[in-house]
Amino acid sequence: MIGVHCFEGQSRRWLKALGILTGLNPALAVSRPMARAGIVAAESPQLVEAVRWSLEADKPLWVWQAKGVQQPEHVHGEWLLNCKIINYNKSLGKKADSFFEGLEKALEQAPERFVLSGGEILEPKEGAWLWQARARHIEEACAPLVCLGVKAWNHRSMSHLLGNGQNVTFVSSADQALDTARRLGGPLVVWGMQQSDEVLARFRAADIPVRRIEDGFIRSVGLGAGLVACSSIAMDDEGLYYAPTTNSRLFRLLSSFKFSQHQRERGLTLKRLLSESRVTKYNLTGKTLWQPADRSREIILVPGQVADDMAVRRGVSDRLASQSDENINIQLLQAVREDYPQAHIVYKPHPDVVSGLRKGHIDAPQAQGLCDEEIGRADLIHLITQCDRVATLSSLTGFEALIRDKPVTTYGLPFYAGWGLTEDRTRSSARTRTLKLEELIYLVLVEYTRMIDPLTLSITTPERLIRRLAQLRERRQNQSWRWVLQQVSWAGRRLGI
Repeated sequence: MIGVHCFEGQSRRWLKALGILTGLNPALAVSRPMARAGIVAAESPQLVEAVRWSLEADKPLWVWQAKGVQQPEHVHGEWLLNCKIINYNKSLGKKADSFFEGLEKALEQAPERFVLSGGEILEPKEGAWLWQARARHIEEACAPLVCLGVKAWNHRSMSHLLGNGQNVTFVSSADQALDTARRLGGPLVVWGMQQSDEVLARFRAADIPVRRIEDGFIRSVGLGAGLVACSSIAMDDEGLYYAPTTNSRLFRLLSSFKFSQHQRERGLTLKRLLSESRVTKYNLTGKTLWQPADRSREIILVPGQVADDMAVRRGVSDRLASQSDENINIQLLQAVREDYPQAHIVYKPHPDVVSGLRKGHIDAPQAQGLCDEEIGRADLIHLITQCDRVATLSSLTGFEALIRDKPVTTYGLPFYAGWGLTEDRTRSSARTRTLKLEELIYLVLVEYTRMIDPLTLSITTPERLIRRLAQLRERRQNQSWRWVLQQVSWAGRRLGI
């Protein structure tokens, strides 16, 4: 299925962004855009190949075109003999959810139809999901924007996550960001919580929209500390998901989103895909295949966190003083030992703490009596599968454990706590809804996160990114090259670069 998205006065931009102008003269889509769009699509190499496949396979081919567009006379006949035309309202950005929901239902009634995208044959539903992701991105990424706080080595990927690869201006100071945003007339995007609310108030006072971004939940093969660019981001115009004391778009979604059965089924599909592929946020592989020595005791995995990380400093806890100078990892182990005195506690420090880059290290004498084992560079998913429970302050490991059907105890208030899925040691009066795990997964990975393919840099879906990261993780040359980059990056960070 070739997706031909034509919008009045914007045909060329939309067609180009959707990859349909390959090898064509763009001028075809400039004059009389609505009428010309059909010609451009029909003469596209992708459509020629799609029609050939359709005729040989004796299967219908679906072509999307804007409402009211008539195919020129010379395009009829053999070209579209086997095609089904889907008309839809041209305000796709406003109708995206209902349109694609209807498309999924239609595809259920037509399982013999496949989807072609750039020469690749996709399953019908996955094709609909991919075009939905790209349509949403185009709707949000047409305007120029200013980005503050992103490292230079991450600019290339970020320019495609935030914009079209060419309309993002990166700046290094708030003053420069304010001047540039005023000149370009676009919004400001800020990395994490680097800028205070007081600083951002200056932008809002100048009628400049402000959004915060952070690494997504399935990010890359390797750490940002290893100069590995991110493949997904969480973008929020209200706050950020790891700061429970402020509003965030994710909290609003988790509190009030109305799910369809299709969306729940997609959440289950993502859960199964993540479990089978063993994909995590960073996809670090460890050489140690740890096995518990004593299965008679409950085995609890405690993932360490970076003591001065914003997810810790901005977090809340009824049991731990996360904003104090006391080592948060020692506090966490003390609480877990108190709650589970008979358990075999396995502590896994954060990779950045192990490397000496960030705060949170626990000396051996301090750890004595608090944990039974400390495991450094081990495969995270292997540890989760070998343990009976995960206990954490707010680590993403808790979310990854839920996906793999492990009970999770939370001592802070991470985004996945308080919805009836975890055993919570910190209560939230605002989180009153009970969610299913597949609903949580759907909202986090589909509605809240934007993703690109790390090789092609094109907007993608969580399903396709999971498979891509699993593929990259298995490449030995990729692993060794990332290891070299990681050593260079760690050395540079120690020097303050």
